[in-house]
Amino acid sequence: MNQHTETVKQLIHIARHLHKTGRSGASTGEQIAATFILNKPEYLPDNYRDMVEAWERGCRITPIFNTFSINPQYRIHK
Repeated sequence: MNQHTETVKQLIHIARHLHKTGRSGASTGEQIAATFILNKPEYLPDNYRDMVEAWERGCRITPIFNTFSINPQYRIHK
């Protein structure tokens, strides 16, 4: 199995845990990725309320993000 597949498996595991417990011991980037896997903005880390901002941060700190894309229309309005 390649590194990409292992990373995706790890992120899915984190997403399942986050969905089950509502929290995660994962890194910020992993938690952001799990939020997108679940499509649940309420799981973003506390200092991120905007999905686009979180995605951009995820791209800077977690390389797996660079293989996906997001449509800017999904910005959460405060």
